[in-house]
Amino acid sequence: MYGWKSWIRQEKTGHFSSSVNASSPPFALLRSPWSEAFNSLLLEVNQSLILASPFIKLSRATQVSSSLRHRGIQNKVQLIVLTDLRPENALSGATDLEALLELSKHIPEVELIYLPSLHAKVYLADRSMVIITSGNLTDGGIERNFEYGIVSTDESIVDEARRDFESYALLGAKVSSSEITALLGELMSSRSFIGKQNGRFRIVQSEYFMKNCVRPKSKFSGIVLGARQRMLFFLRQSCSFSAKVRCAQPNCTL
Repeated sequence: MYGWKSWIRQEKTGHFSSSVNASSPPFALLRSPWSEAFNSLLLEVNQSLILASPFIKLSRATQVSSSLRHRGIQNKVQLIVLTDLRPENALSGATDLEALLELSKHIPEVELIYLPSLHAKVYLADRSMVIITSGNLTDGGIERNFEYGIVSTDESIVDEARRDFESYALLGAKVSSSEITALLGELMSSRSFIGKQNGRFRIVQSEYFMKNCVRPKSKFSGIVLGARQRMLFFLRQSCSFSAKVRCAQPNCTL
């Protein structure tokens, strides 16, 4: 294991610099932006990588896969990804299902774990380095938001964090790439449906305003009831989609 490195944010430049100090504590504070620390963590990966983040975006998944492929180690690295696949996360765009497909496509030894109650954001490289932070694996979480955490290369801290998150992984549901593809298809259908319903809702909203506020004898009388029926149908469809995704296990009876 290499000597202790601490990342210290330079207040004027906003960047991190590394320094070696044998008397340093077993961890250092990590301030935003922390992209340099994440890059360093990826370079420490040789055998295994754990990514625990409720939200994951395609840009950062591509960074991970590209880093491993550039070093030619994508076929020998064991990757464990813990994330929250609740439908609202994907529907809102907080998480990209395509990000998980990107990792599955380029890294053969990957385990995708759906852990609904996940809130921690932890990134582990081998037994070499761990980042524990408030930042998700997104551009906002790494570059733009005001996040905070610690980084450590102390082997005992890294090992303990690894054991904890390997235990967390056992509590979740493994999801295959084919299931992610199916969920993505459901998501695209739902987004299309939502877009249509939003368009109809805007029409109904405008017509309702004209009917009740501007022209009391508007020709659009009665259309609001139809809109309400469509909205109820949309809600029923959303609940059905949520039930399909919530369990994330084969043969789920939810």
